[in-house]
Amino acid sequence: MRDILANRFVRVILMPAAVFQAVLVGPGYGSGREVMEFITQYGAVGGALALPVVVATMFVILALTFEIGRLFRVYDYRRFFKKLLGRAWVIYEALFIATIILVLAVTTSAAGTILLDAFQIPYMVGAVLVLLGIVVTTYYGRHLVELTLTCGMIAFSAVLISYLAIVAWGQGDRIAEVFRTGTAESGWALNGFRFAVYNCCVVPALLFVAREFETRHEVLIAAAFAAVSGSLPAIVFHFTFLAGFPAVIEEALPTYWMVQHLGMPVFYSVFTIVLFVMMVQTGVGLLHGVNERLDAFFIEIRGQGLSRLAHALIAGSAFVLCSVLATFGVIALVAKGYGTVAWGFIIFYMLPLVTRGLFLITSAKHKGQVAALSGPYPSS
Repeated sequence: MRDILANRFVRVILMPAAVFQAVLVGPGYGSGREVMEFITQYGAVGGALALPVVVATMFVILALTFEIGRLFRVYDYRRFFKKLLGRAWVIYEALFIATIILVLAVTTSAAGTILLDAFQIPYMVGAVLVLLGIVVTTYYGRHLVELTLTCGMIAFSAVLISYLAIVAWGQGDRIAEVFRTGTAESGWALNGFRFAVYNCCVVPALLFVAREFETRHEVLIAAAFAAVSGSLPAIVFHFTFLAGFPAVIEEALPTYWMVQHLGMPVFYSVFTIVLFVMMVQTGVGLLHGVNERLDAFFIEIRGQGLSRLAHALIAGSAFVLCSVLATFGVIALVAKGYGTVAWGFIIFYMLPLVTRGLFLITSAKHKGQVAALSGPYPSS
């Protein structure tokens, strides 16, 4: 019985949080650039006020999305948005493709930059390593994807806690002083909301984790755990950034810059490696979501999904095609691209989710009838 409960905890609670955090904490989020653009630049106090908005918004989006996935057995974003938006589902796909292009471009730029700075590894070698990580992981399928994302979350959490402890111990007085004299610039609430919605745009692509949910209670617990897990890096980054405020605002990779100035070469190397791995995991999670969507489509029309080789080729080709955008630089991509796409997800994902999505959930009579509406779906 104890083993069964432990397995349920891992599959139902830990796995969704691990997948969500691992996909989020990639180039823009993990490097601190998104946190700087949407949270910290609104001041020490403004950023702190924005953080509860981030957590609450993420929880609502995760809970509603997971519950629709559970009730209607829609485990890929195409089937999910057909249920939520009807014929307009293609709008989400267009936004999601734009997101993938931006994220993979930032991944290339950031990954190549940190390996070059930390270990003098040529920029193109870093890009090739990201490509290999994505191709190999997607080739072996969902189970390896889930395992590597979980391991990535554990490693990153350990490094994150260590980073927080080091900065707080050495520069706690500086952080307290900046916070005491800080202000709350206008726009903190809206941009905290936009930050959460944009980052949650990947949730429909991660619906493969919803296969494990059996009750609404499990969905709510998983959503709460995932929301806190996904928000934790933003909380840590914002408060630690205050130690380098305001100079840190202009840095392309604020987190990396902060760690570099701790004067701890070993920790600096470990942090760089873990951050690089998390960047690879972001590409893996997003492109696996694309493969799940394509598998569902081909199962509907020919009764069989794509092969492992096809999964790997699709993921690798997408990465190569998107990497050309990396030449625009990290700051420009995050500041211009991410902010614009965020509005699209607010209109075509967040608003339908809290209106029609709530209607679908409340009008569902019971799981058996709802599942029958969706038809069969592959178990792997």
